[in-house]
Amino acid sequence: MRGFAANLGMLWTGLPLLDRVAAAAAAGFDAVEFHWPYDVDPDALRAAAADHGVALLGVNSPPGRLDRGELGFAAVEGAGEAFRAGIDQALDYCRVAGARAIHVMAGNVGAARRAAARPTFVANLRWAADRAADAGVALLVEPLNGIDHPDYFLCDVDQAAGLLAEIDRPSVSIQFDSYHVARQGQDATAVFARFRDAIGHVQIAACPDRAEPDHGAVDHRAFVRAIAGLGYAGWIAGEYRPCAAVEAGLGWLAELRGVLRPDAQG
Repeated sequence: MRGFAANLGMLWTGLPLLDRVAAAAAAGFDAVEFHWPYDVDPDALRAAAADHGVALLGVNSPPGRLDRGELGFAAVEGAGEAFRAGIDQALDYCRVAGARAIHVMAGNVGAARRAAARPTFVANLRWAADRAADAGVALLVEPLNGIDHPDYFLCDVDQAAGLLAEIDRPSVSIQFDSYHVARQGQDATAVFARFRDAIGHVQIAACPDRAEPDHGAVDHRAFVRAIAGLGYAGWIAGEYRPCAAVEAGLGWLAELRGVLRPDAQG
């Protein structure tokens, strides 16, 4: 397994973004990822990651107007221009910053429109994957749980895996979030095992409070041990809302490192 990443869209949010990179490195993370860093100069972000010795993993595609309930456009019929512009913006940013992946936001379509929106999503992801391949950037799609996000197009891993088979582009994979899976009442380890070959990135958080991954519905020690045993060799990112200061709640990081390297537990 490659190591542990800090999602700086949710951690150290009181700091400017470049200072969050420094904080993540000081806290012992191996890599960083972002939600929407587009107001920060990508050259500066690349330099900060290099200066602090952390890998720069990925960004989300632009969401649109969050205050209007927008959350991306990949599955939104009639929003092709906004979708393509957002992908081009994200790709340009990744090229300069050195980021390796884009989480393509599917968008809110309403539960009743999911089936109708499927062809739009498939066509848009094929277009984006072909465009991203030229830049050497991978694409990720993430199912969001239907409790917190009832209108989001991607609602579970089973659905996402079926879509990937239809999209048929090797650079597109699933971003698997233990919080979203558990929030649906599913067993994170069992779901991961079932769809292992379709999963390219992992995020973790406690369920149901989305805090540090050291309590709640998912035993993350067992989960990490299991996915390592299944051959997962990618990154694990902490994408959670800290209960207090981030540093005060980082016991989980050492604990999960110990799962992967038992000899390091002392």
